[in-house]
Amino acid sequence: MDSNYTQICEEALWNLDMEESNSEDVLHFLKDASEMAPFGQRLARFISAECGVEQSQASSCLKERCKEAGIPLNSNTVKNWFSKAGPKKGDHSRDNMLKIAFALGLNPEQTNRLFHKVYLDRGLDPRRPEETAAAFCLRQGQGWTEFQQLVQQLLPAEESPAEHTVLTTLLQKDLDEIQTAEQLRQYVRLHPHNFQIRSRSAENKLKELLTAVKGNKQKTGEVDKELTERARDDSLLEILRGHPQSSIETMVRVITDAAPTQPGKRAILSGSTLPQEIHTNFPEPAVFSKKNPSYEELRKMIVLLASYRLWRQALRNKTTLDFDDYTAAINDQLGDIGMAPLYCGNPFDWLFLFSAIQDNPLDCLRTILRESLDTDI
Repeated sequence: MDSNYTQICEEALWNLDMEESNSEDVLHFLKDASEMAPFGQRLARFISAECGVEQSQASSCLKERCKEAGIPLNSNTVKNWFSKAGPKKGDHSRDNMLKIAFALGLNPEQTNRLFHKVYLDRGLDPRRPEETAAAFCLRQGQGWTEFQQLVQQLLPAEESPAEHTVLTTLLQKDLDEIQTAEQLRQYVRLHPHNFQIRSRSAENKLKELLTAVKGNKQKTGEVDKELTERARDDSLLEILRGHPQSSIETMVRVITDAAPTQPGKRAILSGSTLPQEIHTNFPEPAVFSKKNPSYEELRKMIVLLASYRLWRQALRNKTTLDFDDYTAAINDQLGDIGMAPLYCGNPFDWLFLFSAIQDNPLDCLRTILRESLDTDI
């Protein structure tokens, strides 16, 4: 691998221009980036650059910094980061990234690089009170104790009535101009809806998509329509044997169903670590019935259901949903509920973005899932 490509992967993974890249470019970029730098290696490189230590000393450096700052980061968690697979996406893992930021004494810009380059996800989320408090404290040079105190003061005690939703870019601008903790507390008190929208609006969106996609007694769900079209597909019927057509299990099995790879055909992700990362990041069927799913779980379910619905509608109408139309449709839905747009550095998002470039996105999605997930989903 040439040094120029290594530099691109290391410095600008999230800047890959999806709209200007064909599927082979995207596959090559993400596959090689995944193999070159697993989470532990990315984290070691980051700590080495920020703290001036050898990469081999990154783990012990992080543990020592956490101990000095009184930050409760489990030593086994740190050990697993550097020796096994990286963390799953979710609020708990994002909180661990915040612990790293405070332990290393990062500022908000450095913390965003940690999220982008190491965790491979969006930067600090202004709609999440924990991350709003962290951004303020890191900007002010305050430590873990001050952060813990402030975040408790910003967490809403109860749901607020709906108010005008401030666009995320404007919300971030407002927060960047706040100079004192009291100003921040006052802002959150005046605009509580904008710090709750990430969950409540997402839950409503999920309910809407489940109604449109999951099977029902009236057989009007998108899954019902596909099952009707595939009534003679013995392999699918065998997979669904014993599961009610309106169940969550049936919905997930139908969405992720794929024909076996044709003999002699090259596997899409052959030789890549992406299957493992997709398997780690793909939501379990039980998540769809979870009472209080996390922000990341909600986002994954919404992306999966919205993508399936769009692609199924295009197939049924015999129309083509090109890449620009797909990303615009999904990002509009995510933006309406205060969630991050699709990002190619996230293995879960990559799965859908890569599929969207293909002639038959749903077939591509299912083929990759067959490579990445166990046969029994």
